[in-house]
Amino acid sequence: MFNSTLGGALGDYWLRVAAKHGFAIDRMSVVPDHIHLMVRIVPSMSIEECTLLLMNNGQHFVGNNYPQLLIEAGINQLWQASAYAGTCGKYTSGLIQKWLQSPE
Repeated sequence: MFNSTLGGALGDYWLRVAAKHGFAIDRMSVVPDHIHLMVRIVPSMSIEECTLLLMNNGQHFVGNNYPQLLIEAGINQLWQASAYAGTCGKYTSGLIQKWLQSPE
């Protein structure tokens, strides 16, 4: 489904979505059946909210600009109802929770 043309166009579109909603896309890697992203979100945004913004806007973009690809692939929904989210950096969720719960 994803090739370099669609991946590049979708990436450019997502950069505009990210700017509008206050998060950043640092890296994007396109493979034939899925896309890897490295994003930076603000504390007021959940990973779920960011993911839904990207998936819903991606569906809209592809449906409006590349409908023939959806037809050729025999699908009407671009994404499966799932996603993987991980973190990177030296701070684990446990360390951050402990810091947030500690008295100042």
